[in-house]
Amino acid sequence: MASILDENEQKALIEMIYSDPSVFSRVKPILKPEYFDKKFHQTINYLLDFSNTYNSLPLIEQLNTESRLTFHKVAGIEGNINIQTSILDATEQFIKRRALEIAVEQSYALIAKGETTGIDKIIKDAQLISIKKDFGINFWEHPEQWLNKIEEELGVLPTGWKTFDDLMGGGLGWGQLNYVVAPANMGKSLVCQNMALQWSQQGYNVLYFTLEMDKELVGKRIASMTTAIRYRDIRGNIQGVSDKIKALSMNKKPGVLQLIDLPIGCTSDDVEGFIQTYEIATNICPEIIVIDYAGIMKPADRRIDPNRIDLCDASISLDLRNIARERTHNGKKTMILTASQITKDSMGEMEFNLSNVNGGTTKTHNADNIFTVATNDAMRQRGEYEFKILKARNAGCKDKKFRMRYNVDTLLISDMEEVMVENPVFDNNQNVAKSIMTLQSLGLKK
Repeated sequence: MASILDENEQKALIEMIYSDPSVFSRVKPILKPEYFDKKFHQTINYLLDFSNTYNSLPLIEQLNTESRLTFHKVAGIEGNINIQTSILDATEQFIKRRALEIAVEQSYALIAKGETTGIDKIIKDAQLISIKKDFGINFWEHPEQWLNKIEEELGVLPTGWKTFDDLMGGGLGWGQLNYVVAPANMGKSLVCQNMALQWSQQGYNVLYFTLEMDKELVGKRIASMTTAIRYRDIRGNIQGVSDKIKALSMNKKPGVLQLIDLPIGCTSDDVEGFIQTYEIATNICPEIIVIDYAGIMKPADRRIDPNRIDLCDASISLDLRNIARERTHNGKKTMILTASQITKDSMGEMEFNLSNVNGGTTKTHNADNIFTVATNDAMRQRGEYEFKILKARNAGCKDKKFRMRYNVDTLLISDMEEVMVENPVFDNNQNVAKSIMTLQSLGLKK
């Protein structure tokens, strides 16, 4: 497959890269001999080896002797930012094209052998090749710019649960990966479904990927939460439930709540690919990605040993966080919510910490926020769930616990009670707050 530059153009590009140490240092991370014609392989290897050994570039005479070719040092590059940028752009374009050509060739070779594992990663790695152009921020210069960017680009996303939002400083953050953690059959999916509904009702576009439960069953649960019709009564009242959902949609104008089946063992590439396809097909930009749940996904990197649960979970969590961060930094505010189980040794517990999260510490390091949900027989009878915040990257509420109301008939999770008190001071005025609550319950105060 022919490259985008002929032999003479490749030689000229090497000369320009070599002629300015700052250009070479920026190109070096993506510079590989195989991107060039075979006659230049020895030259590229020599430049890379010499710079690694001596932390500098060789003299032109050394380069020519070692490569057995004649190169010339190009004047006028050092100190000329515009010329440097043009060389970097040309180099990046050439290398990305060559990397993709090689990736396609490798993929064809695998297909010819009847193998398809790893092809998606080979292509994706080639597409992600780029020269680092963002050097960060100088703290002392233009602080108003990057402080405004934090508020505009990242900010917080309210969950709609006041108790939770107050503890989390307003809600969860854009560009973040969040985990709800619980033992098996303890409410992970229920929490994810309730939060997805809250966000859709706020007007956000939500993609809900379900890996275990059929999308129609997820929809039935959310229908009960939405309409306040008991879950067990939906079967006999499908038309009534449908009419009520349509009326709520007309009146409230919620955001999209798209329910999608994905197979157990799907990867972050499958999720990202669906998002991109969905955007193209619908012209809708999803903001909330709910994955129910990451614990039964597989890493996109097929080289990872599937028996190493810690490595698998670490890779999956890192890939999912990168999706949220990259989309947010590229102007598409995104937040990901998913779930994880508690380790088998902790299944009988009610009190959890980070060491109990299935997948180990690397996974919990990658997550931005982690909270557990738990209940027992007594709490179920009272209609309660207990939440505990195990990690909050941008809020000082680690290890805080709170209880939420759970309606066993409609599956709706909500704040324990609405307290309409203006500016209550709970340290000194708790009795006043309680008195107002009592008056409210009697209908004597609005």
